[in-house]
Amino acid sequence: MKMKKNIYALVGIGVFVLSSCNNLEQSPYEFISTEDAFDKINDAEHWTNGTYIHLRKTIYGAYMLCNDAQSDLLNATVNLDPYYRDLHRWESLSTSDKGIVDIWEANYQTIANINKALEGFPKITLKNDQERDLLREYTGELHLARAYVYTRLVTVFCKAYDENTASTDLGLPLETIYNIKTKNQRSSLQQTYDLILSDITKAEDLLQNKLGEVDSDTFTIDAVKALKSRVLLFMKRWQDAYKVASELIDANLYPLATSQDELREIWHNDATKESIVQLFVSAPHELPSANNNYIQEFNGKLYPDFIPSQWVVDLYENDDIRKEIFYKKTAVATNRSLFRDIYIVNKYPGNPSLSVGDTENYAHAPKIFRIAETYLIASEAAFQNNDFANAQKYLNELRQARGLQSVVLTGNDLWREIKNERLRELAFEGFRLFDLKRWKEGVVRKEPQNVKLLEGTPTNEYYELNRSPDDYRFVWPIPSRDIKYGELKQNPGW
Repeated sequence: MKMKKNIYALVGIGVFVLSSCNNLEQSPYEFISTEDAFDKINDAEHWTNGTYIHLRKTIYGAYMLCNDAQSDLLNATVNLDPYYRDLHRWESLSTSDKGIVDIWEANYQTIANINKALEGFPKITLKNDQERDLLREYTGELHLARAYVYTRLVTVFCKAYDENTASTDLGLPLETIYNIKTKNQRSSLQQTYDLILSDITKAEDLLQNKLGEVDSDTFTIDAVKALKSRVLLFMKRWQDAYKVASELIDANLYPLATSQDELREIWHNDATKESIVQLFVSAPHELPSANNNYIQEFNGKLYPDFIPSQWVVDLYENDDIRKEIFYKKTAVATNRSLFRDIYIVNKYPGNPSLSVGDTENYAHAPKIFRIAETYLIASEAAFQNNDFANAQKYLNELRQARGLQSVVLTGNDLWREIKNERLRELAFEGFRLFDLKRWKEGVVRKEPQNVKLLEGTPTNEYYELNRSPDDYRFVWPIPSRDIKYGELKQNPGW
């Protein structure tokens, strides 16, 4: 299925539309209309499209930035939106933090709609084998979508996976059946990952005939492989993660960009060359949440909430084709001053074709799975499996595509370069906080740009913040509303 036609109206699905500040007031357990038709195959198409609409609104914007705002990549400027202040500071973070609440509720709302659809699909009358095949694919897409959403939730609301403690570590409330009267208790972390893998396995079977293609805007069998390799990596199943990732890479369907022009087209104009799945968007009515907090232009001046730390920019060599695409040196304004020669994040400058009138909305098509991440998964998994030759192979293939020389490294030096390359490639895509958590590394903000531009009182909660790997705030709290009404067990420390 290609979402290229205007067929996005939903039948009975309560779609939420969020701004970058995510004004969501819905609970994961609140009512969804039951006046829904599960009659014809078109109804299944509408429900499936509805899931992509939910994803389109809940991947970029605050849903991504909240993770990186808490990490070591960024420094808050004096323009900082209060929405992100507590996450960035750590010390004042609470169970009612707006960003955390919005992410929890939006993702569980998506899961509730998926469950409703999966419950209704068997009621649909099918006329022929073609419709039967379509329903099979739609079902597979929804299982993969649910696995994807639970994966996003487990990385922030649970500990990193450890097979020695996963059976007793707290997991997520696992909603698999649509029932507004049921408030499931928290599972173990093992049970959470078991459900994710179960959904992936179902999707693998149901989508086996929906082959991947470089311009896919819906889930395919290659999307299944991309998520599976990611989840297996998170579970430290190194050999399995490597096998899935290397097979996806070696199929050679998704070539890496090897020039600045190609990479700029991908990031600034949403070209699909490296995308395993990039969601469909269009102006003015089918736009995603936007990553505008990195730029925010008013009256010809830039007022970003965050700028990258100097050490992050310096991690890119001058020959690295990503540097001039992911970053831009420019003037940054505050309400009192203008600071010149400041690097800003320029990974999401706004696709010109998605602008509405004369207003820049900084919109981009959400890139759910990219082949570059798969190279990084293969390299890291091979290293952890003591397969240093292949760890270096996939690392160097990505480096060479980005204009860099191959490296010949061993031991800790190779491991450090694998982690650095993951940062270079995936910076500002919402991975960094969880990477530090699963690597058992702390958040240490260092080497900022001009401190006069930065929010910094007290400095140890801003650009001099230093948090140990065992700080309980690496695991976000379950929102207080759900602790009270859902009777859920809270994460330790909160």
